[in-house]
Amino acid sequence: MEQSQRWRQRATPARPIGAFYVRQFGAALFMRLILWAIFGGLAALLLVSMRGNAGSVLMSLVLLGILILFEWGWGRHAPLGKPLLTIDASGIGSTAFPRKRRHLRWRDIAGAAIRDVRGAGETLVIETVETKPGGRRKARRAYQVRLAMLRKPDQQLVQALVAHHMRVAGITPSADVVAERAFVAQMQALPRTWGLYSVIAVNVLIWLIMLSRGAALDGAAPKMLIDWGGNLGALTQDGQWWRLLTATFLHGSLKHLAANMVVLYLLGKHVERFFGTRSFLLIYVGAGLLGSALSLYFAAQTSVSVGASGAVFGIGGALLVAALLHRGELPQSIRKQLVSDAVIMIGYSLAQGFLSTRVDNAAHVGGLIGGALLALCLPVRLSPETYRKKLRRGTLMATVTAIVAVVGVAAFAPPAPLTLRAQLAGSRQFEVAADRFMTALRATQADIEAMKAGKMPEREVDARTRTIHAPAFEQALSGLVRVTLPPGDSRTPLLQDMTLLADAMHEYLRMDSVWDASANRHVPADAARGDALNADIERLTQRINARLAEKRKK
Repeated sequence: MEQSQRWRQRATPARPIGAFYVRQFGAALFMRLILWAIFGGLAALLLVSMRGNAGSVLMSLVLLGILILFEWGWGRHAPLGKPLLTIDASGIGSTAFPRKRRHLRWRDIAGAAIRDVRGAGETLVIETVETKPGGRRKARRAYQVRLAMLRKPDQQLVQALVAHHMRVAGITPSADVVAERAFVAQMQALPRTWGLYSVIAVNVLIWLIMLSRGAALDGAAPKMLIDWGGNLGALTQDGQWWRLLTATFLHGSLKHLAANMVVLYLLGKHVERFFGTRSFLLIYVGAGLLGSALSLYFAAQTSVSVGASGAVFGIGGALLVAALLHRGELPQSIRKQLVSDAVIMIGYSLAQGFLSTRVDNAAHVGGLIGGALLALCLPVRLSPETYRKKLRRGTLMATVTAIVAVVGVAAFAPPAPLTLRAQLAGSRQFEVAADRFMTALRATQADIEAMKAGKMPEREVDARTRTIHAPAFEQALSGLVRVTLPPGDSRTPLLQDMTLLADAMHEYLRMDSVWDASANRHVPADAARGDALNADIERLTQRINARLAEKRKK
């Protein structure tokens, strides 16, 4: 046991204090393994399969070149086997710095602070003032080291060491850095945010339930979205106003869900910190409802509209209003980052919406306006005392504003086209009639299977065909002949076959029967007509099954 411990001590030498390494089995290693497996594997496969011809060799070199560029560019921010960052009495060194300046002396450092940089997470930002020969000063230059690759205790130790050495070197943090630290500490002292995670959890849970009920990863069928509460003008304006809300929790595909939830998380964590959980939920729901209401003028007129995009845009609008309206209370660096985050995400999503006919930009714009309006009514938690005084009045004002805006926009929306209403009415008729037909068919088949299994006498089955099953097919037939589908509807052939089969089954089952002693069963009294109907029933059944199988594939 003692020998084993001594061997471990010799095999794992202690790392020097002030040297910080990326996590051994973290993203740095796994990213490399994935890329080497993909690009290296493709290069090896090309060489083996193409037997070393000039084209395969060139392509393999290109793939290996991509790996080398990756290591040269990204790899220096996550080195393996050597420290990413060193902090000592002489200065700060890092592999992330330019190759000609891997070490910064304290006398050249004007300030250093850990900031949350967009796309990089926790980052050590170091500002220097360098001089040229002759004493002429250069402009300040910033160096960055991504600390997200380090363990959390190491990130905290980096902050402590930088603060210690700055005090020793007589470097005074800038007023902006001091204000930023105070603001971050103030925000972190607030109660934990649970509203954001609850909203994300509800959206993901609903999508998983839809997935278990038949939705595909790359897209749910429009009928399913309508059945689950999608915003379709013809139905919403027909009294189903609850669709304005339910549509904001539905998503058409996994990509749709992921994009909305990522943006919601990036923007929502700031909004909930600023406004509080209840105000955050009010902004989310109010903006989502206004987005759905405005969609009644555009996309929802002719198609089903779903997604949390309107609510997410409302969160972005609220963040933009909060950052601009309270700019005097926010540190400059944080204000700029919040504004740029909101503007970039809102601008990119709007531009994408205008370039694609499948994106409901009306819901985006409605949500953006709704979130901004509600943010103007609600107080922020930058001053706890002022926040408590204004919260009740602000919440009441925001609630009234949301109700008036949603009701007003929805009430004046143009009615959905009559053709769409007729199409929906025909679809509902078809679904009801087809369901009644399939129920009658399954009941008849169940009795036949029971008779074959010896669970029901043949005489009882013969009696049930005239007293139960024949009337059931008569009702199904009366429903099928009333269905009116729009011209060119793909379900028309299926409807015609179902109508013919229901008619044939009704006539066959209500025919008088006689006992055939030789066959030991009942047979139709009119044998010729019975044989003809039986042939028609078999032919139509096969055709309907084929059409249903083809429909399921689509």
